[in-house]
Order: sequence, then C-alpha cells, then structure tokens
Amino acid sequence: MNRRTISAVTTAIVLAVAGTTAAVAAPTPAIAGRGWPVWSAAAVADAGLVLDQLGVPATAESGQAIGATVRLHAKSEAVDVESVTVAVRDSEGGHFDFPGARPATIPPGGYAFATGQRTFPPGDYQVVAAVRIAGRWTALTPPKYLTVRTNPLTFRQEFSGPPEAGPNYGLSTAMWFDDPCTDARCSIDQAKLDGLGHLALTASPGPVSAKLSMLDRSGNDGAAAWSQQGGYFSARMKLPADQALRPAFRTIGADAASVAWPESGGIDIAEVTGRRSGLVRQFAHGGSPDLAYGRAHEIPGNGTGTDWHVYALDWKPGANGHLRWSVDGVVTQELLAAEAGAAWASFRRPHTLALELAVDDPAPRLPATALVDWIRIYRYPIGLGSIG
Repeated sequence: MNRRTISAVTTAIVLAVAGTTAAVAAPTPAIAGRGWPVWSAAAVADAGLVLDQLGVPATAESGQAIGATVRLHAKSEAVDVESVTVAVRDSEGGHFDFPGARPATIPPGGYAFATGQRTFPPGDYQVVAAVRIAGRWTALTPPKYLTVRTNPLTFRQEFSGPPEAGPNYGLSTAMWFDDPCTDARCSIDQAKLDGLGHLALTASPGPVSAKLSMLDRSGNDGAAAWSQQGGYFSARMKLPADQALRPAFRTIGADAASVAWPESGGIDIAEVTGRRSGLVRQFAHGGSPDLAYGRAHEIPGNGTGTDWHVYALDWKPGANGHLRWSVDGVVTQELLAAEAGAAWASFRRPHTLALELAVDDPAPRLPATALVDWIRIYRYPIGLGSIG
C-alpha cells in the first residue's frame, strides 16, 4: 500500500504527544508488513489554524541529523496555542518528535518556526505539525512522510549470554582487552555479562574497575582488533551516579600505540560524572596542542545518566566532514572540519572503541555498576564518508 493511500486513511488525526496515549480508531493500512496507527479515536473542535507548509526531508540516512520547518496562519483572529511542535510516529506508534516545542500566538498574517535537529533509527515515519490548545493536541494536515535508510552495519554486540561470561562472549575472536591504567586498579574481569542481555562494568572495593578497549596492547603490539574511519557509533547505556565515578563510551585512535596522544585522536561520545548526573560530557581530542573541543550538556528531557539512554556520534571524516553528538537522537553539539583546522587530521584516521567505569579518589560507595545494553556501529553508504 502506497503513501497516498495511507494519507487518505489518516487525513483527520489528533495527536497524542508528550507521553499522552492515543487510541486506535480503525483498522490501519500496512507499510512493510506493519500496521500504521491512526493517532486518535476522537474528533476535536476546529483549531482555527491552517498549515501553509511543513518542510521535512523525504529521506535520510541512519545517524543523519535533520530538522523540520513549519509555516501556519490563523483563519481569522489570532490563536494562542500552549505548544506548537512537529510530531513524528513510526509504524508501530513510537514517539520520535523533533525537539523545540514552544508556546506561540498564531496571527492571521502567519507564523513560522524551525525545530531542533535529531536523528532517527532506520524505518518509515509519518510527520505532522501539531498544536496543543486547551490541553488537547491537534494534527494539522496534510502529513509528510520520512524514510530513514540503513547504513551498512560494521560492528554489533548485544551482550546476550550467561551471567559471568566475559565481554568477548559470542564474538568469533577476542576484541575487548584491558586498557592500561596508571596503576593496577583495572581488570577485564570487572566486565561481565549479567545474564539479562547487558554488559556490566563493575567498580569494586579496593578499588578495582573496568577499563576496556579494542587495542591489544599486550598481545599484539597495540594493534586494534577492530577500527573504522568515520560512521555512526551508538551505544545504549545506564550509568551509575557518584562523584568519584566516570563511566564512559569513547573512541581512541587505532594507531594510539605508535602515535602519541593527542595526535592519535579520541572522541568522548559520552562521559557522565556523578557531580551532576544530569549532564553528559562530550569532547573531541586531537592535534597538537590538543583541540579539546566540547563541553557538558544537559541530557534531553531532564534525564539523568542513571536512566537508559542512547549515546551516539555521527562522524563524517572527509575534508568537509563533521563530528555530531546526540543523546536519544537529539543533537547536542557539532564540530565542523573547518572549525577544527589542522587538528582535523586526527579524525581522518581510523579509530577503535573503549568502554570504562573509572574510579577517582576518594573512592565512592562501592560496588557500583554501569550497564551496556548494546553497541552498534554503522558505515556511511559507500563513498559518502570520503566525499569532500
């Protein structure tokens, strides 16, 4: 069934957004074998508004950050709305709304706004401009449709296995190794599966903690077991909060054993410290002297690191490339190659992965555990990563 048919079935819809649950009104058409939900069973009063334009790309790549634009006007008198947004639903009814919802007064002469940017998992989406009036959400038709294509998957680990199995369980060859510590306080034995589909990084009294990387420094002269130049790096994690704990997911230069830091490069995709568990630190290190680009960001939705979040990096390594960080699909910061200058050379070389739960003195209340649900790394479509 094509999108015109879907549009005809869903021309009058009322949204349930921001956590409000919607009922399905009628049998729905199917896209790719799945049902497309109608977002409301109830009619609402005429909002007195007209959608002039909803701008959103028709297609995007996995990990590509996009935004939307809206123009609308009131039919007669100005209309006050509690919020105006661009709402997005996947074919199973999941919420993937653009950031940037805001209150507004919509005049007859027109009102325009642009959302923040975010990324989307691969799939098909319906996109609508929506307003909330008197506590009720109304979709302004017509909707738009977005297809997000899958980039080639180059590394994936789901951490399924028996409890107490090591981080290399299920891999065809060992890929995770002890990353050097300044003392003997790190051990790969502190990273084990919990039997529930997670890798548990544990800091224990002593203290002893987990600090892993894909650089086999002791057994293979520091060669990387896996590396990639650019792509989309993502992990779903739930991290502990304590002032002296530093759980992190990062990249490090695949040639770090032979090229001195910071020229070898490193990207902090996520580092959460217990001083403020609602902040995530995201940095890029490279060049000489160190670029040290980045800062700490509020986790979207007033979240904390102790909740489950998807931390991701969209990395295009070409001369006109970028580093773009996100949390739960919401873009938090971006570094352009032109802004990095000569330090960008550190991000035009392959990197590998590192996971850690570091312990700073004084030691916190231990034991403490960071959980990793999955790691997924994608490559851009062939040629895209090297364009520019």
